[in-house]
Amino acid sequence: MQIPSLNLNLGRRSGADVVGLDIQPGFVAAVQAHLNGTVTAERAAALPLAADVVRDGEVKDITALSDALRELFAGSGLSKRVRIGVANQRTVLRTLELPPVTDRKELAAAVGFQAQDQVPMPLSNAVLDFHPLGVIDTPAGPRQRVVLVAAQRDMIERLLAAVRGAGLRPEGIDLSAFAL
Repeated sequence: MQIPSLNLNLGRRSGADVVGLDIQPGFVAAVQAHLNGTVTAERAAALPLAADVVRDGEVKDITALSDALRELFAGSGLSKRVRIGVANQRTVLRTLELPPVTDRKELAAAVGFQAQDQVPMPLSNAVLDFHPLGVIDTPAGPRQRVVLVAAQRDMIERLLAAVRGAGLRPEGIDLSAFAL
C-alpha cells in the first residue's frame, strides 16, 4: 500500500528558510523564519478573512482564500514556498507500536496495514504520513514506535487548491501542533 504523504516533519533542517502559513477562521497569517539551531522570524504578514472563507479549520471558499493569499503575499517579500499548518477535527494522530523494521518500505507497509484498524475513516479517503520515533523495550520485546497522521483527502485537496490558486508552492503540510 502506498502512503500519500503529508510531509510530516518532526525534525528540523538547519540553515533553512521556511514560510509557515496559518489559515484560521477570520484570518490568515504567514511567517518566514530562518532555522539554524534557533528559530528567527524574518518577515510576517497577516490579513483578515471574510466570515465563511474558512470554518472549523476547513476551506469553504477556495477562490476567496486564494484571493486573500495573493493579497497577503503581494509586496510582502515572503517566499512563495510555504508549509501549511492544519488543525481541525478531520485529522487523526496515533502512536503505533510495530515489530522493529529498518527498511523504510517495509515500515510503510506495516504502518499502512495497522492504519486500517487505527484510523477512523476509509483509507481510500485519507492522506497518511508517518514518522518513526525509535525502538522501545516492552514486555513483549522490542517494538518500533511510530507516529501516524491521517487527514481527510478532500479537506487537504481544498486547502492545496486554494494555496496553489494563489501562486504559492506548498512544500508540506504539518499538524499545527508540530509547527514552528
